[in-house]
Amino acid sequence: MSKIILETPVRGIRGKVSKNDNSYFAMRNGQTILTKVYFPYDGGNTENQQAVRSKFARVHARVNEILANATQAATWTAKFNAQTKYTTLRSFIFTSIYNEVD
Repeated sequence: MSKIILETPVRGIRGKVSKNDNSYFAMRNGQTILTKVYFPYDGGNTENQQAVRSKFARVHARVNEILANATQAATWTAKFNAQTKYTTLRSFIFTSIYNEVD
C-alpha cells in the first residue's frame, strides 16, 4: 500500500498580506512567525534615527568596496574562515568595521 505525504501549497510567507493589514509574517529558523502592530508610529525619523541609518549606509558602502577589491576580499575571507561566530562573510566584515567608520 502506498503512503500519501501531504505538503501545503505554500512553503512560507513574509511581509504583509494587504496594505491596510497590521499583521506581519516573518520566517525565522524555518518557522513562520506572526507579529501584530497595534499602535504603529506615524511620525518622522528623529535625528538619532537618521544618524544611525546614515552610518549603516556608509558601512554598507564600505563593505561593498572591500568585497569588490580582490586582495581585500581575500584577506577578509582568511579572517572569516578563522572564526566561528558569524555565518556570512558580509556580516563578519560589517560588524568588524562598524566602529571604525564615521
